[in-house]
Amino acid sequence: MRLTTLGLSRANPPISSPHGATVLQCLAAAVLLSPGVAQEQSRTLAISVGTIHTVSGADITNGTILIRGGRITAVGPAAEVTIPANAEVLQYPGGHAYPGLVDALSAAFAPPAEIANAQTSAGTDFFDALDPSDEPSRAVIRFGITTAYVSNRSTAPWRGLGAIIRPHGEGFTTLGTVRHGGLGLRMTTGPAAGHALNRLTYFDGLNNTFDTLDAYRKSLADHEKALEKYEEDFEAYLKYYREGGRAAQNADNGRRGGAAGSRRGRGGQGQRGRGRRGQGRRGQGQRGQGQRGQGQRGERGRGDQQQRQAQGETEQSGADQAPARPRWPAAIKPNPAQEALLRVVQGEVPLRIEAHRVDEIRAALALATAKRLPGITLEFGSEAGEIAEEIAAAGAPVIITDLLSGNAASYEKGRDGTLPGVLHRTGVPVAIASGSLKNSRNLTLMAAFACGQGLPEDAAIRAIT
Repeated sequence: MRLTTLGLSRANPPISSPHGATVLQCLAAAVLLSPGVAQEQSRTLAISVGTIHTVSGADITNGTILIRGGRITAVGPAAEVTIPANAEVLQYPGGHAYPGLVDALSAAFAPPAEIANAQTSAGTDFFDALDPSDEPSRAVIRFGITTAYVSNRSTAPWRGLGAIIRPHGEGFTTLGTVRHGGLGLRMTTGPAAGHALNRLTYFDGLNNTFDTLDAYRKSLADHEKALEKYEEDFEAYLKYYREGGRAAQNADNGRRGGAAGSRRGRGGQGQRGRGRRGQGRRGQGQRGQGQRGQGQRGERGRGDQQQRQAQGETEQSGADQAPARPRWPAAIKPNPAQEALLRVVQGEVPLRIEAHRVDEIRAALALATAKRLPGITLEFGSEAGEIAEEIAAAGAPVIITDLLSGNAASYEKGRDGTLPGVLHRTGVPVAIASGSLKNSRNLTLMAAFACGQGLPEDAAIRAIT
């Protein structure tokens, strides 16, 4: 069993848990440190907690969490964890410790102008838009959020590649080598009531985006083959000069001999000139032509003879004519949008689709089937409860937000307060997200609301961790 971060602090007012104990939110002081600062710390923390929720295993009663240099080194029952003599001990006998919270849809470190920027494409990298110096965003670590997915939330059909970040006291880092958590697609025309046929036209346009992918993929494959052919041809080119050294030298001598013969033939023109000066005009044509012919035939003939001799020696050595030097294949112009779609098709990142109404959700599921996408994730899913079995059959998780009272989505039918429970009972994986920076502090409260809407407690914990 291994935990990476824990929510422990008195920073926020406690909320009541189903067990009647205090739920401690946010991170302990050592975990709040950035990786660079934490490594410089020499202190060791031992946190004694009434209940440790491991999520992946059984709860630990009367447990101890040992932290060195900002990293958890041991978790287990108090009797099994040895506390060093120099450790600082924090006591939470009635508290609950949870793994670091995961906000599946956040706006942390994202400038408002970038969140609303509609000039995006599938290839837009939202990671480049984040601002690690944003002070309000750094507060999310105090709310217990240790991992977050941040993306564009504009009206653009394609919102680009969303970023996965690990917040800390000085900004954020990446989640190991993982930079992107999905490619954003807006499969909705907005909350205003509109004709379903207009939405179908919109859906068809999004589907057609994938139709150009085959041609792009073929161009990449053709370029790869051209590179392989170039390597083969260049190896043959080098081999000719490595293994056929004498033949290449003889051929080169023949070329030089031909050039010399040509130069000597031109020398005959000088004799023609002297002949004209000595003989005068009478018989000019015969003497000029005769002298010129001797120069060309005699000297150039010797050059031809040398070339023929070189060719003969080349044939005797068994070498072929020197191959032309191969040319490097023309590069393919980068296409970030097509590259992002390829990552989705290859299963490297999921396609995260915002869909609310029944027809929007069905269009998203149909897209995944028609284009053979390895997996999609639905965002919001306001009316997902009505077709929960279809979603479960497709294996698509749903990320729910707007769970707090008064934050109901303003779509045609909206939610009836049963969505989390219905999805869970049908077998649909559920994640709970804040959806905004201001609601980051309420992520655990949203999980509590989800419990009130039919989501079991353990599923609610998993939904935010």
